[in-house]
Amino acid sequence: SLSDFMNGPIRRKLGIIPANVTWGGQGGTVFQKQMTDFMKPVISTVDNLLMNTPLKVVIYNGQLDLICDTVGVEMWMRNLTWNGMSGFRKAKKVAFHAGPQPLLEQTAGFYKQYGNLFMFWIMRAGHMVPADAPYATLRMLDMIMKN
Repeated sequence: SLSDFMNGPIRRKLGIIPANVTWGGQGGTVFQKQMTDFMKPVISTVDNLLMNTPLKVVIYNGQLDLICDTVGVEMWMRNLTWNGMSGFRKAKKVAFHAGPQPLLEQTAGFYKQYGNLFMFWIMRAGHMVPADAPYATLRMLDMIMKN
């Protein structure tokens, strides 16, 4: 299992994880602390980040996600009032590739960027994008860091 892998070989390889810390052991505590934000649209928070900070705002979605489906994410984004949304809507959606030999691989996803807003549509991934599409996730992070 993933927890056996993270708490075994990865723990040993890193050599820095305290003995009292286990991978996944904090999940319940994190959920409890974030429960007040659970299932809220946070549109005003995202608008505030876009309008009042230089931070990159990244929204990504697995195309096979049944919990936060792509159509729902796109509908949610239509509620943003950031003054750059018209530019974002007009921005071109671009395909990207990922894998050991990216240009020989299938399309990993699509992205759109305008100002400090990024949107990634990740192919062949569900709710757990990094686990479902690790190469696409690494490529997405690389693209975010370079822009």
